[in-house]
Amino acid sequence: MRYTINARVIYDAADNTLTLPECNEPDSQLSIMAGALLYYFLRHTEVVSRDEVLKKVWDDNGLTSSNGNLNQYLSMLRKTLRLRAQTREGAETEFLMQKKPRYVLHFACLNPFADAENLLD
Repeated sequence: MRYTINARVIYDAADNTLTLPECNEPDSQLSIMAGALLYYFLRHTEVVSRDEVLKKVWDDNGLTSSNGNLNQYLSMLRKTLRLRAQTREGAETEFLMQKKPRYVLHFACLNPFADAENLLD
């Protein structure tokens, strides 16, 4: 599944890549955990608790969760998306709002779309 975020970046969940809409080649590659975290937030756009994120992204996948890990990957995602998903006016777009101890994904525009091969089925 691919997602267009704020009409500024395309995230491909199959290979954890970010691509600018005007480019054919991926602009950057997210780590497996950063991709898993972003994909979780893309599928859960409601406010979620820190504990829920740790359980679903780390614990349920057999990994050891910690607040430090979550903070590190959230920071990495914010930085990566901030560089690629700026508004037309050039102001930074914050993609993840923290409502302690909860989080909510916040994009001005989020559009999931299937690959062309999937549309033919």
